[in-house]
Amino acid sequence: MKKFNFPIGEVLKRLRNEHNLTQEELSLNCNLERNKQEPGHGTIFSIAKAFNMEASELIKEIEKNMKN
Repeated sequence: MKKFNFPIGEVLKRLRNEHNLTQEELSLNCNLERNKQEPGHGTIFSIAKAFNMEASELIKEIEKNMKN
């Protein structure tokens, strides 16, 4: 599988661990955490909602991770 340059995986894993959630509890596709699949707009909103945050906050977290 192709690895994408949209590094959501590290952010998702960190947020899941901070909230003590599993991939199954979030109904999360593990390919997202492995950066092998890019999320669609709806997925971004669903993930943000699961972490009780705005989609824009999630995107900012991803952007911070891109700078590192």
